[in-house]
Amino acid sequence: MGITLIVLSLIRIFLILRFGTPSSVFWISNHVPLILGLAILFRNSFWILAETAFIFVGEVGWTIDYLFKLSFNKYLVGSTAYMFNPAFATPLKISSLLHLIVVPFGVIAFLLIKKKPKKAWKGVALHLALLLPIIIYYGDNLNLNCLFKSCINWLPTIPLFPIIFPIFYALVCVTPIIYLLNKLISNSSRNK
Repeated sequence: MGITLIVLSLIRIFLILRFGTPSSVFWISNHVPLILGLAILFRNSFWILAETAFIFVGEVGWTIDYLFKLSFNKYLVGSTAYMFNPAFATPLKISSLLHLIVVPFGVIAFLLIKKKPKKAWKGVALHLALLLPIIIYYGDNLNLNCLFKSCINWLPTIPLFPIIFPIFYALVCVTPIIYLLNKLISNSSRNK
């Protein structure tokens, strides 16, 4: 699983640099699979949990939106509209399908390793701390990782959004995912 994610991530990054906008590499969904693949390869449960939790909500949301569009010909939130845009480069569309496997690979690898890391939220915080200067450098015109304004139509962009959104995401999305995945490890260990 680790090698698969690494190879597909490197292909995705190459295609972004070749056909897309180089700054797009800094979207979480475009570089986390590489980090996650390395974490899986080295069996590092801390980073597997941190990166899976960091990307979980975005990837699951993307997957649901994509499958909803395929099934009902309507977008749920519109995050996958580019996939159905004929002007968007086909190699980028194909490599975007990486979204579909990142979370399952992360969850499966974490469950197979069965090692509960302590304080994986620190890994998420470190990743975000390293990413923030890059996001700020590119500014709100690119809105990398939806930091400056909402990327989904039902979530309003409110004053102080760039401060409130990361805190909200950490508390409401990342922390529960870390807790639930650790709970799954605890429960699977108890059932033996």
